[in-house]
Amino acid sequence: MGTPATRGLDPERVFSLISTGDYSRIVGMLNSTPGIRGIRDANGATTDHWLAFYHGLDGSLNRLSTDRHGNLPIFYTALAGVNVSHLHEEETCRNKHGRTYQEVQQAKTREEKIRMMFGEGGSNVSW
Repeated sequence: MGTPATRGLDPERVFSLISTGDYSRIVGMLNSTPGIRGIRDANGATTDHWLAFYHGLDGSLNRLSTDRHGNLPIFYTALAGVNVSHLHEEETCRNKHGRTYQEVQQAKTREEKIRMMFGEGGSNVSW
């Protein structure tokens, strides 16, 4: 299943590698595997969202990529508890639940952040 560019890639393997913290291996995989940025998890998050969650934002990310809920990668940094409030354009974007990065960032608990990002049903992925 998937698009021709992503067929044959194992999303669970890719996302599992991203969560390990082996950043040089991750970057190597991203740069050498055609179509890898097109895979999505159960929330529609791409490798860019996962990288933002586990490793923060850097210049190699597609910062305007959205998941199924309209969350940009910057929202995932908020979920991880990282404040990157110097990205003004992205800070004002609202997801499909009407929330901005700043609102998610200021939420007191991870559960509250998840509701703001994914709605009352919560996330389809464990964070």
